[in-house]
Amino acid sequence: MRAMRFSHRFEQPATVLAGILARVDLHRRALPNCAGAEVIETATAADGGVRHRTRHRFAAPKFGIALDLPLEMGVSADGCAYTVCLPPGNGSGFEVDIALSLVADGPGTRLEAEVAPRRVPLVYRLLLVEPVIGRLFRRFTDKLARFAATSAPVVPTPVAAVSPPAPSSHRAALLAALPRQSVGAELGVLMGAFAAEILAEVQPRRLHLVDPWIAAAGGDRDASWYASVDQAYMDALHAFVADRFAAPIAAGQVVLHRALSWDVLETLPEASLDWVYIDADHAYASVMRDLAVSVAKVRPGGLIGGDDYRTDNWWGDGIVRAVAETCASLPVRIEAIFGDQFLLRRL
Repeated sequence: MRAMRFSHRFEQPATVLAGILARVDLHRRALPNCAGAEVIETATAADGGVRHRTRHRFAAPKFGIALDLPLEMGVSADGCAYTVCLPPGNGSGFEVDIALSLVADGPGTRLEAEVAPRRVPLVYRLLLVEPVIGRLFRRFTDKLARFAATSAPVVPTPVAAVSPPAPSSHRAALLAALPRQSVGAELGVLMGAFAAEILAEVQPRRLHLVDPWIAAAGGDRDASWYASVDQAYMDALHAFVADRFAAPIAAGQVVLHRALSWDVLETLPEASLDWVYIDADHAYASVMRDLAVSVAKVRPGGLIGGDDYRTDNWWGDGIVRAVAETCASLPVRIEAIFGDQFLLRRL
């Protein structure tokens, strides 16, 4: 796979941006799936700059990724070099180099990024494509610009360690609440990483996997991940999931549906499901529709769970508001909240 290069110009000088990049908690807030980081070393360099060595733990449960990454950054008055290297044996099955450089550009600064995959299994090749990485880079630079507007130049002081709980622990708690040997449905499958966890942990008698695998854009969705890929990419994802679960599909344990979530659920008998997990279209109207049909299809006492119960992304308060309004109007109540996972009980 070829290296991908991206560039963005900021009005602020390099020392301001370098100071932001040196703050460990920025990575939690600016990078989408960083589970935490801890500082290994912060020292003043001979040239008056600063060198930071950190170890970051990235977790992306949807994609089956959990990494422990050594990062190094050197900061000086002229700019910043920031490098990530995934060495062999890092636990992910692939190797990739990521380099960020800050270069003086008149009174401002140009941030240059290079992502160079070295060895990438097929499952990750679907993610390491230029439209996807480019959108992540734009998200990063947008947030970096907002931080830069109120930040001061870098000073060589130690950075506090940050060790928040891994997002995967939230889903693990929700998984533990689902009844074993049950009948359930996952709405929004993507690559099937969470579906694999469901099969392993819940061991359902039947699992409906529902996803239209369509590239979506327009309106609020222009800021979503789905707007950054084309239909050929989504078709490849569907083919990958079909192959990934070929054995349980053949055995009748898994039923794969390529269609809109509410259209599929409408075909199932009333109260026929023990649980539903919602991680499909995050727009408010879509979540409301998924919740309403799920309430009808889940048996009394059953569960309805969902992902991304938060407000800091393109869907705003859509999911939180949809859950609150559903609980106020339909026979369902909040059973538990595990971080960004919600769990409702059908009354």
